[in-house]
Amino acid sequence: MSGHHPWSELTKHFTPEDVEVVEAGTAEIVADSDRRERKVDQPPGPSCVTGRAGASAAPAQVLSHDG
Repeated sequence: MSGHHPWSELTKHFTPEDVEVVEAGTAEIVADSDRRERKVDQPPGPSCVTGRAGASAAPAQVLSHDG
């Protein structure tokens, strides 16, 4: 299919169930878009890091071999 076709022409054979599926998908896309916009608009806050704050890994044990 090439070129522009009016939405009504593309959907004229849709069943009521098809229309519901399209509307539900549209609502999901709009909600996701709104969530993304809110996330971008928020000022950066503290990072969400689990575990001990400021903790670092234990130093590696160094083995020496006198050869």
